[in-house]
Amino acid sequence: MKNMRPMTKDRFKKAMMAGLGRCYITLRTGDKEFYRDVVQQACLNNFTYDTQSDGTPERYVYALVNCYDDPLSFLPALLNKFATLDFSVTNDWDILYYTRLLTLFARDGARDAAEIIRTRYEEVLTILKDPDRVVEGYVDYDEEIYTILGSALLKTDGTDAYVKLAKDMNYLNVNLHIRCADLPWIASAIKRLPTKPDFVTFVREHSDEDLSAFLSDYELAKDNPYSYLADEKKEEADNKEAYNEDDETEEEEASAEETATDEDEPDVSKEPVSFRPFYRWANACEDPRLWDTYPDVEDLIDAARAASAETLAKLRPYRDKPNDIELKKLIRYLNHYDDDVRDEAEDIFIRRTDTDAVDYAIMRLGMRGPEWWTLHLLIMRYVPENEQIICYMMNKLSFDLESKDCWHGAVSAVIDAIYDCKIDLPQSILSIVYERSLCRNCRMNAFRELYKKGWVTPEMEEECYFDANDDLVEFAEEHHFKKATFEK
Repeated sequence: MKNMRPMTKDRFKKAMMAGLGRCYITLRTGDKEFYRDVVQQACLNNFTYDTQSDGTPERYVYALVNCYDDPLSFLPALLNKFATLDFSVTNDWDILYYTRLLTLFARDGARDAAEIIRTRYEEVLTILKDPDRVVEGYVDYDEEIYTILGSALLKTDGTDAYVKLAKDMNYLNVNLHIRCADLPWIASAIKRLPTKPDFVTFVREHSDEDLSAFLSDYELAKDNPYSYLADEKKEEADNKEAYNEDDETEEEEASAEETATDEDEPDVSKEPVSFRPFYRWANACEDPRLWDTYPDVEDLIDAARAASAETLAKLRPYRDKPNDIELKKLIRYLNHYDDDVRDEAEDIFIRRTDTDAVDYAIMRLGMRGPEWWTLHLLIMRYVPENEQIICYMMNKLSFDLESKDCWHGAVSAVIDAIYDCKIDLPQSILSIVYERSLCRNCRMNAFRELYKKGWVTPEMEEECYFDANDDLVEFAEEHHFKKATFEK
């Protein structure tokens, strides 16, 4: 394959965070040493925007690592980070990523990687065995982390982990009532084990203890690990009933709001609002008279809460009739000091269909730069003459993990416009989503549209095989895309 045009480090990093396969091709065909530090950082940071939806990128990152002649050189920094990682404060999705990446190293013979997984597994097991352990919050994160490390142990140690894991989980079951059903990832990992030797048969033949408590639970849990217990089913039914009651209550409240008038007094005690108190902007330089009206800060906060609740009550009926509110009045709420009021106004604004709202969105973009909700409206009301400004402003969005400018709102608008509104968007806008979005599902949807319209280039076909999105890799295989070849 011919060498691609060299990417700057910044472009390489952005492409890597989006999960584009061109990073792999670049390393295989160019000066890979130039990007070594960027790949090292990928080993130390989970750059997935939505891990629960998209999964972890260890396969993608490990492929980048193996473009180098010394892939193990990336391991020490990862080992050090994982060894010193405070599980009590680290996001469990990040722990999952580091563990899975270490597992790939371990399965290729890196003993240090396998050993650190065993060490940290024992640490978490010790914590779970503590009879005085206190579970804080609704989710037991110690169990969550145990399932991550236990699943990794099965992958790294194979049959050597069968009996140990069964013994450990039997102890947790019998002594602490932590059951297999509460550890679904373990049951799921066991289901994916090779059929030979059979896990249950192997454990029975090689264990010197009675593990019947765990094995009986496992037999019940392996086909449906989340809901095999009767009490779990009852709890699910109770939760569903409570959920339906909440829905009915919300519908009643919404109906009451629709019939409310401007003169109605809001019930402040029932308004779940957050707010920025007036004293955020009413200082001595702006409006000292407000302090005379509310000398007590608590009174000032109560007044802010009441004002926000009243404003929200007036705004909410316009959700279904967004064109009925005067645009000039809505613009005032778009600049409101209260987050909830501003969010409500933005939600109403993006539903408008009038040309005045489109004109205001264009003017505001020119004055304030990219905002997801102004872009959202222009995308959903797309006309060809606005293509250039939409592309320009979308390219100015951050596309970072924090999503400080809510870039995903603009990207989602593109996908909604395609599939829900059947809007014929141009290649330029679709390409931005494919090239820059950190949401892999949105990228996949944009790619499908590009392919349907015949806008997928041979270079894009080649890089699909090395994408972070497994669905895109499968798409390439199903459609027999040409695969890049490299010199050894």
